Amino acid sequence: MSHSHHDHQGVHSGAVAIAPQPFSESEIKEFQKSDRHAGGAVVFLMSVIFLLGVVLYGLIDYLIVS
Repeated sequence: MSHSHHDHQGVHSGAVAIAPQPFSESEIKEFQKSDRHAGGAVVFLMSVIFLLGVVLYGLIDYLIVS
């Protein structure tokens, strides 16, 4: 069964269907606020882990050299 180009007129007519937003503006702003908070927490924890590694490395280096 073959289809002609006329069977799909709506697809190429230039009409754009816009899907409804699943979240309200206030929910989106709350998500963004939460994301910024979580991102800050991740940066803080990564910094603490890095600094702890530097301190431990320095301590071990000091103990080996002395």
